[in-house]
Amino acid sequence: MIGFDSSSEVWFSISLSRSMSY
Repeated sequence: MIGFDSSSEVWFSISLSRSMSY
């Protein structure tokens, strides 16, 4: 994702996977 640093990208991925789990 452009405009995001690595940690933000990782956090976004985790949040996305969590949303899909629920």
